[in-house]
Amino acid sequence: MANTLKFGNGNWATKEDSVLAYNDENNNFKPLPFSFTRASTATYVDSDGLIKTARNGEARVDYTDSTDGALLLEPARTNSITYSEDFNQWNIYYGIAGTLTIDDNYGISPSGKQDSTKLTFPSASVSMYTSFATSGTYTSTVYIKGVSGETIRLGLGQDSVGEGTLFTLNGDWQRFENTNTDTGTGYPTINTFGGTARVVEVWGYQLEAGSYATSYIPTSGSAVTRVADSCSQTPTTGIIGQTEGTIYTEFNFDGDIIPFRSVITLSSGASVDFVASFIFNNLFYARIRANNGSLFDVTKSNLTSGNHKLAIAYASNDLSFYLDGLLVGQNTSASVSFSSALSKIIIGGSTSGTNELGGKIKETKIYNTRLTNAELATLTT
Repeated sequence: MANTLKFGNGNWATKEDSVLAYNDENNNFKPLPFSFTRASTATYVDSDGLIKTARNGEARVDYTDSTDGALLLEPARTNSITYSEDFNQWNIYYGIAGTLTIDDNYGISPSGKQDSTKLTFPSASVSMYTSFATSGTYTSTVYIKGVSGETIRLGLGQDSVGEGTLFTLNGDWQRFENTNTDTGTGYPTINTFGGTARVVEVWGYQLEAGSYATSYIPTSGSAVTRVADSCSQTPTTGIIGQTEGTIYTEFNFDGDIIPFRSVITLSSGASVDFVASFIFNNLFYARIRANNGSLFDVTKSNLTSGNHKLAIAYASNDLSFYLDGLLVGQNTSASVSFSSALSKIIIGGSTSGTNELGGKIKETKIYNTRLTNAELATLTT
């Protein structure tokens, strides 16, 4: 197997505006930098389990799901909560008389600093909330720590009282997530309606337009936008196979397959020639387009959340798409002839510079030969 490029798999080297991959053809490792851009800071979970902040243009290797780390690639999102950590700025509703006590800088938060907030609810039917003019689908998240087995409610409701989803605490910091579609004034809330918890620590509330949660965006007085990530490389000749080849990617995502979300693309820079894997309208695609025609288009629905391994192999009259060890589809009668040479590798994004994966790339491999189906099955298992 002529493996011309490796990317990730626990071997990460990042600096501002660059992520390294490696060429191990003939066991000769050479740095092959991917260009990385993001015109804002952004957070990630470091190898020590704490939330850290990456500088502008600095790639994020996130360790939430793996000790090997994975490249985090997300679309632009805005935290509309103007005070994500200062809960003194929030409102309080008392269904029953009492006083909700707020203790700032109480404990060690997921950031590793002593900046969590302790909330002591006087009883059930008490809500801490803020108002927000919503229209569409929003996802709210917050980190909460409390007594294991107790429950508390989180969400975005039509009123400031007891709406949202009831979550069970486990004694450690947890990031709870609630997605809701609203058409008016919504009320992001933490409340005890129907819950048993009375004393909890909270940190990092986020409300973002979208059907899934992304990494935490801190705010302190105004809404803040994290700009989209972009990662690509224009490699030297020979890395991308022009008449035959294979791309392999291991990735992790949350299971929301409604938006257009790109996993990996080999691009010629023109829309008529590319090899790509993407998610669109509840379907998972592998597509090869050459000579201004779609040669190979295989879809798979019901792609579950979590970790997946895919491989697309191409050669004349010999195209295959494997996912998690299984053959999803093949074409044995389509010739491969790219009118424009494949010259660019795009990780977790598309040729337009949009449609970010909204997930994590754990590993990518490029081969300039068409692997056998047996090799593809082994590689993706």
